[in-house]
Amino acid sequence: MPEPNSSQLSTTSLPTSLRGHSLPVQALSLPSTTSPTCILSASEDKTARLWSLQTLKTTKALKAASSISCAAITSDERLAYLGAADTVLIYDLRTPAIIETQSVAVMQCGEDEVNAIQLKEGAEDRYLATADDAGAVSVIDLRTRRSFKHFRSGHENIVSCVAFRPKNAWEIWSGGYDSCIRRPYLEHIDRAN
Repeated sequence: MPEPNSSQLSTTSLPTSLRGHSLPVQALSLPSTTSPTCILSASEDKTARLWSLQTLKTTKALKAASSISCAAITSDERLAYLGAADTVLIYDLRTPAIIETQSVAVMQCGEDEVNAIQLKEGAEDRYLATADDAGAVSVIDLRTRRSFKHFRSGHENIVSCVAFRPKNAWEIWSGGYDSCIRRPYLEHIDRAN
């Protein structure tokens, strides 16, 4: 990759770290847009923080009842999804409060602690995949906030990560502590249901 020239570099000095969490940061999420304005961090300290990429300061803090292991933010930067214990919490980032202590919804989605979440946003649909300690992968229809698919991924134990394949409607991949990457089968979704 070529080195940026001096005209591409900012003349301001950026900090080397953003401080605000009191325990280890477990996850980071950037909106899947070409010009994100924020980054979402999630921590064992039971908080997630929304940081401005312009000011590099916290603009919103989200509180949960337990350690937050994973996070995702929508491309329009309106909603945050946080994995805490065996649930996914949904927070509306448009509310005026700087500190949010209540999620707008809670989705029970795993058999055990949720380790990873991945958003799939489309023009007509929106899904969330989760990976958990029990070795399961779940897909949630975010329109209804209900489980769409729940299956054993083929891993021998903990599933630590999950990802939808971009531009391929129903291909999902998972990785686990068994040192394997797997592609569970997702059949075509009938959107009429």
